[in-house]
Amino acid sequence: MHLNPLVVEVPEIPEVLSLGISSYHTLSDVVGVDYDIAMQTRHRIKDAQLSGRPLYACAECCVPVTLLMHPESRRLYFKHTLKDGRCSAVTRGAYDRDEINARKYNGAKESQLHLSMKQHLAKSLVADARFSNVQVEQRWKGPVTGAWRKPDVQAVYSAPNGTSVRVAFEIQLSTTYLDVIVERRRFYLEQEGLLFWVFAEFNETGRKLTQDDVFYNNNQNAFIVNEATSSESVKATSFHLECIWAEPSAQGTEPTLKRATIPFDTLVLDKIKQQAYFFDFYGQKEQLRLDELRRLEPVRNVFEAAWIAADTDNRPVNSIWQDFYRGVRAAGIRLPDYPKDPYHIIVSALYTAKHGSVIGWGFKKFIEVAHRIAGGHPSLLPLFRIALGVYKRGPQIQQEDKTGRWKRRVEEYKRAIAAGDPKYSHDGQYDEAIAILFPELFARIN
Repeated sequence: MHLNPLVVEVPEIPEVLSLGISSYHTLSDVVGVDYDIAMQTRHRIKDAQLSGRPLYACAECCVPVTLLMHPESRRLYFKHTLKDGRCSAVTRGAYDRDEINARKYNGAKESQLHLSMKQHLAKSLVADARFSNVQVEQRWKGPVTGAWRKPDVQAVYSAPNGTSVRVAFEIQLSTTYLDVIVERRRFYLEQEGLLFWVFAEFNETGRKLTQDDVFYNNNQNAFIVNEATSSESVKATSFHLECIWAEPSAQGTEPTLKRATIPFDTLVLDKIKQQAYFFDFYGQKEQLRLDELRRLEPVRNVFEAAWIAADTDNRPVNSIWQDFYRGVRAAGIRLPDYPKDPYHIIVSALYTAKHGSVIGWGFKKFIEVAHRIAGGHPSLLPLFRIALGVYKRGPQIQQEDKTGRWKRRVEEYKRAIAAGDPKYSHDGQYDEAIAILFPELFARIN
């Protein structure tokens, strides 16, 4: 079993209940293996908690949980949102979050750095005629609810397309907790404004978690305002700020960070997503994925035709698999070593689900393949179930389930999965190959 480097090795809460679909998941399942997605998951869990609709609860005591990061190891773990003594898991620290937040807030809120950044920001906005009603530390009141917040700086921006947006600029000095970040985002979204975070500095490595909470939920863009950007804004009579953004790599390596001083009017402002960005990281990432799928389409089609024909021409599947690896390598992608058995079982099962007819098996009916996967290869069942949904094979199975045996089996394995039976854990050793052969399924895995 491969350890997930993003989670603590021995979590106090190893498993949680998904309150939306009543299924159980391990810490590693929820976090995944991509840091950027994990940071978005952290944000999503906190947002749901603050809105009164928590996503996950402790599997033992059913108390809602939140996702935190250990400050030293930088590994994620679940923690109860309520400590009432009913659970054996111990996730308490020396201080509650509110106590820690208050201690740090009082010492840093009116620091000299914070004060100077507000001055640089306000000076930059006043220099730009497209910004009006620039205010420092003034209340932003909700017209209906009466709720209010006091952003560091606020202004109304007249965009080049003729629209205007009220912007709340907040200075992030690594003292703002995730629940504060999420709560403010929700407030300004309700007010049809835009929350815009700015930093004093943003390093490529060794960043604070609070910086990543903003960065990974803002399309991997961050912004710096300082004396240099303020001077540039006054000189150009246009609000300038330093932008740091990530660019995805087609080779799947770590994204590279770029920096440039840019005018505000080059940014995309998305009030619905509460994002402001110069470079569309996730749009580019999706474009690279689509480009790769198109580049690999000939390899995928040749493999599928050969695999289906193997039932009649008796060609060894190992030979087909070797050709597939060579084709992928020629397209510039190197997969790990050949997977161990039973890779041919999951591939045949997925093609059977895709086409609705038995491929690569000595069975006559589709439902027999389903029974074989559920009964004989439970670690392959999670992916096979995704295939049943994507390829809409539910009606076919129901039609072939004359005795109701499959229906009973489904009830049995659902109970086992809900109880945390490890034999149904997803076997991910084939994921890289499946991502190429069945991209529509791999998209559902992630």
